[in-house]
Amino acid sequence: MNESLIKKFASSALFVLISRLMAFVAIFGFNALLARALAPEEFGIFILLFSFLVLISLFSNCGLNVAVVKLIAEAQDAKRSSTDVVSTTKLLKMLIPVVVIASIALATLAYILASNWLAVAGVGNPNLVAFLFSVSALLRSLHLMLAESARGFHDRIWSNLFGSVAGGPLPHLLFLVLLGVAFWQGPLNLTITFGCYAAAFVVTLPVVCVKLFQLNRRCVSMNLQSQDGPAVVGSGGTSKLTLAALAIPLMMTQVLGVGIAQTDIWLAGSFAAPAVLAIYAVAQRMLAFLTIPLQITNTAIISDVPQLFQQRDMVQLQNLVSLAANASALPALIVGAVLFAFSETILGLAFGEYYRSGAIFLKILVLGQLICVATGPCQVVLMMTGREKTAMAVNFVTAIFAVISGLVGVCYFGMVGLATSVSLTIVLQNLCNWWIVKKQIGVDTRCGLNLVELSTLLNPLKVKKVY
Repeated sequence: MNESLIKKFASSALFVLISRLMAFVAIFGFNALLARALAPEEFGIFILLFSFLVLISLFSNCGLNVAVVKLIAEAQDAKRSSTDVVSTTKLLKMLIPVVVIASIALATLAYILASNWLAVAGVGNPNLVAFLFSVSALLRSLHLMLAESARGFHDRIWSNLFGSVAGGPLPHLLFLVLLGVAFWQGPLNLTITFGCYAAAFVVTLPVVCVKLFQLNRRCVSMNLQSQDGPAVVGSGGTSKLTLAALAIPLMMTQVLGVGIAQTDIWLAGSFAAPAVLAIYAVAQRMLAFLTIPLQITNTAIISDVPQLFQQRDMVQLQNLVSLAANASALPALIVGAVLFAFSETILGLAFGEYYRSGAIFLKILVLGQLICVATGPCQVVLMMTGREKTAMAVNFVTAIFAVISGLVGVCYFGMVGLATSVSLTIVLQNLCNWWIVKKQIGVDTRCGLNLVELSTLLNPLKVKKVY
């Protein structure tokens, strides 16, 4: 592996590490605060509503948040011989109105459904809570598209501080601050909670707009090509169809991935009381400790994978993926062991004595997540190397398995059965992705815990030659 690639990965991973730590502090912080400030029933309702925010954001973005990263990253070194090239300015002017319209439509639908459900659940001021929830969904959807657009330019700071499907660390840190101030002033409820969440994105969204405008001055040109045909020519209608052919599989892959990750929350909300859902949810939230290393490496390489694949530099691509997998494996293994051994104590300290009973759920979930980490960044490689439809198919089959196994588990074995089905689903999904990437692309994404690679990551400036 050459020195420049190691430095580039280390630099990317460092910025992602900082942003993920900020995001973890924010998300863990407001969950811990709300678990103590709200009644278990209200906290369970918050968890259920919050789980839909990511799903609404992904549907609103129509897969364009990932497609724009892939296209801009590939265009950095692409040779553009066609007469019909599309600049990033033209591309963003074409995509952003689509996201705005889709976001407004889905936010309106979210308001109608949420207001009816909250009224049945007996929540105070259901219409106001539903309105603030739908506004939050709208702002978060727009925020995701704008922030992720910066990632294709290899922007390390702003894209990591404001971007990611999780919502970005800075908006959530601001949300935590606003919640803390509100809690200091008086008791919290769902109206205040979602009001603070919407306010956080109202503040950060203009900042993202200004930064994207500045980055777009460095615009590059690109050809929108079909996978099997020549460069697109003409008025742009075919270009839009080609872009849709890329974006829709990416959207479905993301949506199905979120669906798989949230199926247990939705099933628990359907078959268990809100207080029981709250106990299960805090155990699931603790997995953030375990998933941070893999999220860091996935985000660090997401714009480099399509660029190396476009150059057909498979040796460097394999080296990059191996480095990413090994860098995430060791810390995840250590954190997983701690969570498994001290799960009851950790839950009690973090969320309160009421939630200590979720320890058995946490242990089961940790085992499945460790296998996910062991398979490395397989889904990122699959999505960013032209296998969007394959990734979508894997997630579709996995989603069906998640629903069926989850229903069987929760109906016959309760919440323990539900947690077990989640772990089995994660294992199935990641083993399939790893096997497909190895067979179709020729890249092995598994971790090997190579100590030489890890040492070069920790001290890349002294590296002369690794391979």
